Amino acid sequence: MEAQLDLLEADLSTACDDPRADCSGDGLQSDASSDAGGVINTDLIIIILGVLILAALLGVMFTRRGGAAAVPKWDEATLPSADTVANSMYGGAQAIFQQPLAPAIPAPALPTLAIPAPALPAAPVYAGPPLPATGLPAGWTM
Repeated sequence: MEAQLDLLEADLSTACDDPRADCSGDGLQSDASSDAGGVINTDLIIIILGVLILAALLGVMFTRRGGAAAVPKWDEATLPSADTVANSMYGGAQAIFQQPLAPAIPAPALPTLAIPAPALPAAPVYAGPPLPATGLPAGWTM
């Protein structure tokens, strides 16, 4: 058994000599007090979650219990949709629309006055540029 232990320790030292390996020393021992500060206790987390779920369920139960108010029953005859006069095409003003039309009053005739159209002055006819005093140049015609 001693020989087997020596063989295993030799294999361990050979494996730890490799730079890729991360070997812990023999002096390290597991200590519960060193891990307790860094890790939150799982039991505590479960208890807190249980209390939160229980509080949520109780809140839902109490809010659902008191909210069942009776809905009032409507009388269908008193609803505005049952009013046939108001919902007719005249909207309750049928008497106004059934009256005969008033006779048309002709518009008074306006006297027509004969006003002569004002005479417009005749527009001057454009004859082109003025004729030079010496007459037209040779080869030009009017």
